[in-house]
Amino acid sequence: MNQLPLISLLLSLSAAPVEKTATGAAACTYEMGAGGETTDNQRIVTEFGAIPNDLLDDTDAINRAIAAMPHGGVLLFPAGEYRISSLTLPGGLIFRGEGPNQISRQTAGIRKGTVLIAAPGTAGTAIHIPSSEKSGGLEELSLYLDAAAETGTLLSVSGSVKLKNVEVAGMLRSQATGIHFRNAGSCELENVSAGFRLRFGMVLDNGRSLRVTGGKLSGWDIPLLINSQRNAKEYLSFVQTGFHRPFDADAEVVAAPAEQALTGMGNQPAHFLKLIDIRQGQHILFQQCHFSGEEPDEEQRPELPPGIITNAIVVKEPVQDVAFRQCSWENVYLSDLSKRVEAAPGPAGSH
Repeated sequence: MNQLPLISLLLSLSAAPVEKTATGAAACTYEMGAGGETTDNQRIVTEFGAIPNDLLDDTDAINRAIAAMPHGGVLLFPAGEYRISSLTLPGGLIFRGEGPNQISRQTAGIRKGTVLIAAPGTAGTAIHIPSSEKSGGLEELSLYLDAAAETGTLLSVSGSVKLKNVEVAGMLRSQATGIHFRNAGSCELENVSAGFRLRFGMVLDNGRSLRVTGGKLSGWDIPLLINSQRNAKEYLSFVQTGFHRPFDADAEVVAAPAEQALTGMGNQPAHFLKLIDIRQGQHILFQQCHFSGEEPDEEQRPELPPGIITNAIVVKEPVQDVAFRQCSWENVYLSDLSKRVEAAPGPAGSH
């Protein structure tokens, strides 16, 4: 099929009858946006009753579309906003939009691209990708926490996943988590931004191999938290990824006993505002990444606990084989990481 502008394509589909197969699936191939590969098993979510920009919940319509694609494929989301509560994305199925909105760069209230606005409820999950032999995925879209929501997880991954050109963020500051990997399989992330206005950008619990290329992780508490890996043979790598921690005077300050090798403060207590917190794991690589953090101003500094350390990269003592190669730093506390760093640190002004 020749590629057509989206509006013309949708008009042509609604104006003429569409041949149905025995299973009821349209015998057409749709192409949208600048997303991934074309497949013969593609459907448009509006076929199932989802209406962008109508401020109504589209969860039921999206679930009807998922049920109509039991063998996977690509579910296309035309540009606009879709409201959801909680969805399960099965293995082999990809949600593909027409580009993320990039809320952190917005200067006006008009959003662009494809945006899923989620209200997952207290401690709920907006989109869950369960364990499966096939990879599920998201491409070319934004996933936002609704302004009225305070907690929850936007994307929870227990299986294998591929994310490409995806943005995960909050519409307002909240206690929520952007992406949480729980016993996940092999995962690939390309140009994924997560954590803007959220408490945590990315959390890893017992993950397998994870490769992150490009993108940016942020979060007003901890942009990246690595709790553990499943076994020592698995690798985590971040290549050309940005890490940024904004200063938030209301952020929860975690007190930790000082370790002389870590803080250089003897036995004095230390408080950390963490850019990265690595508690367990092995074979973790940061290559050509940029780390940055904001500093409190003179009025905010006296309100903080004594001995505060901002924008700290904290690696717990049991953790081994963590390498920082050709990375750059700006207002970041490195401390004993110097032995893990290859090549000179970046801009002047680093801790």
